[in-house]
Amino acid sequence: MNNSTRIILLFILLFLFYSQSKAQTNVDKMFPNLVLTREHYDKWKLAIDAVETSDGKTAYENTIRLLAIKIVRDEITPSPVVSLAASGASSALVGEDMKRMYSLCLYYAFTQSDVYLAKAKEFYLAWAAVNTAVKENSPGETVYTPAIEGYSIIRNNIDETSRIAIDAWMTRRAAVAVADGVRTNNWQTIRLQFLLYYGLVLQNATLITKFNSGFDLFIPINLYPNGTSIDLLGRDAFAYHAYNALFYAKILKANACYYGNDVADAMYSKEYQWGSSIKKSIDFWKPYMLYPAKYSHNEFVETEYAPDKTTHADYNKPYNPAGTIYAVDEMYYFDSTLFECISKYRGNTKTATLPLWLSALRWN
Repeated sequence: MNNSTRIILLFILLFLFYSQSKAQTNVDKMFPNLVLTREHYDKWKLAIDAVETSDGKTAYENTIRLLAIKIVRDEITPSPVVSLAASGASSALVGEDMKRMYSLCLYYAFTQSDVYLAKAKEFYLAWAAVNTAVKENSPGETVYTPAIEGYSIIRNNIDETSRIAIDAWMTRRAAVAVADGVRTNNWQTIRLQFLLYYGLVLQNATLITKFNSGFDLFIPINLYPNGTSIDLLGRDAFAYHAYNALFYAKILKANACYYGNDVADAMYSKEYQWGSSIKKSIDFWKPYMLYPAKYSHNEFVETEYAPDKTTHADYNKPYNPAGTIYAVDEMYYFDSTLFECISKYRGNTKTATLPLWLSALRWN
């Protein structure tokens, strides 16, 4: 081997080493994020890269890869709106772009492909340029949740100019959540989730403090010691007990990803003033899911919100747990016994939805 060949081989080795080091550094920079822990990322990555078929491969293929590839292949472009209150804006159309952003971010996470990072950035910058939150519209604004979660993955891997622009968008949206009025039902659970999400992603200590100071006071107002909730009793519907639980699950998951499972598990089980706890609210709910014939409840009959009786198809009909399993998919992360409820309505699968799989990663 002559000197020229040795030099060429040396450069190739150095290039490969640099490329691998850069890719590893970029992976490290994705954590913590709002979607999954490093442990669960590594576990899922092994399943994706393995030859054999697995739940991990199925979840990746069906919920992330296909959509991300379609966005790039078909040259789909963002369709930002000023707000949900703007003429012609619809939650469904906004939601499509948010799902695309989330998918692109997750696909980048597992491929480290700059093509998908650039496409995700294109979407985020387009929305950051025009969009703002609607005041006093917490439930409606949840359509943006996937975009916040996705951004938490890529934020440290994009250029500073783009990060400043997207951070500014998130900061404007956070300011609306801060200014919104304090309520006692699911609107406040959602508001607290937004404060925590934006605080963690933007590394904004003020927002995190606002979340912490509000959360402990809110639990005993929203959840009761016997496991019922203000949403269940006020609307007389398990549909709202479940809806409210979804946002508690997201709050807990964010804490698990940023502070560890032990911290989040403690929050789940902790008894707050008068003995209220998130766990009690889930334990109360379980029998109604597992044994609906024995534990029946007609929905919305005694609701305090009169329009419920005309706008909900299940008014005065027995609670159907199948319609609320979406919330269980996410709370399953904190209670492995909830898979009994999931399997009853989804079958013996852990890949029916991406939130279900992200929860199952902890127990698999």
